[in-house]
Amino acid sequence: MKNELKPTSTPEPGDIIFQGGYNHVGIYLGDGMMVSALNPSEGTRIHPVSIMPIDGYYTATLTTKHQEKNGGKSNLLFFLFFSTI
Repeated sequence: MKNELKPTSTPEPGDIIFQGGYNHVGIYLGDGMMVSALNPSEGTRIHPVSIMPIDGYYTATLTTKHQEKNGGKSNLLFFLFFSTI
């Protein structure tokens, strides 16, 4: 997936956020909020991006058969969120 991530300085909902020396990843929701799994005891939750230093925002540019069928639209946000639960 490394080649599918493009750095962005203007994150939009659905973009990927790396934090904590690239050891933590979440999904940007907008308005300074993100969703991520902080640790096993807290599970997946919505929290401010300011909870730890930000290493970078990235836009995922995946091309899948689903996108080809749906005019380039992706369910990446849906997939990443539910794959962390």
